[in-house]
Amino acid sequence: MEVKEVTVVGAGIMGHGIAEVLALSGYKVNLADTFKEALEKGKQSIEKSLERLVKSGKIDEEKKKNVMGSIIFGSEIGKIVHTSD
Repeated sequence: MEVKEVTVVGAGIMGHGIAEVLALSGYKVNLADTFKEALEKGKQSIEKSLERLVKSGKIDEEKKKNVMGSIIFGSEIGKIVHTSD
């Protein structure tokens, strides 16, 4: 079985970092957290990290856009987990 989509539960320090690495590796990622504040902070942290990668020349704006587009942020864990491979 080939894994195409992954769910990360928890958008804290480790969770959003794991989600970012998975998305950079080409996976579709569902990032779930019941705390909407943590989810928003995780999203902002991913955006900042990707922007640093753009500025350093490691990725381009298109890759940044694709990575952000491959991450679904949600607070309904049951629904998000159900869609993962």
